[in-house]
Amino acid sequence: MTSRRDDDPPPDLTEFVRLHGDWRRMPAEQWATYTSEQQDLMRRSGVYSLVTAEEWCEWDRLNAEWQERRRRIRPPADSPVDELLNQLPKPEPIPFECCATCGQEAQFGYRDAESGEFVWFCAEHRRAQWWADARRDPEAF
Repeated sequence: MTSRRDDDPPPDLTEFVRLHGDWRRMPAEQWATYTSEQQDLMRRSGVYSLVTAEEWCEWDRLNAEWQERRRRIRPPADSPVDELLNQLPKPEPIPFECCATCGQEAQFGYRDAESGEFVWFCAEHRRAQWWADARRDPEAF
């Protein structure tokens, strides 16, 4: 069984470079520095560095269009995947960690040397920032 994604593959960067990285754009003196094998490879494959900014904009547009199509692909409503997902237990919400200094939501955890437990801090009170500030101005602490 083929999926709908097989019908719409992503843009091929190798093919794009082969079509747009034209070796004839290279200055003749630079072209002459390559061996005949390298020149043959560049003729067949294109040259990545010779793709222009306008052509890269075209590549970005092609990718954005493909990504949009890919995101719209949904499995059929009677898909066995949906049935399996509905059978799974719903996970309990996980409470966020609180900053040990101010009680706000924490993103940075540090292992306590004595207990081995994690101590959590928000972006404002994280220890890495404290050490970075101390290193910049050791007199301030």
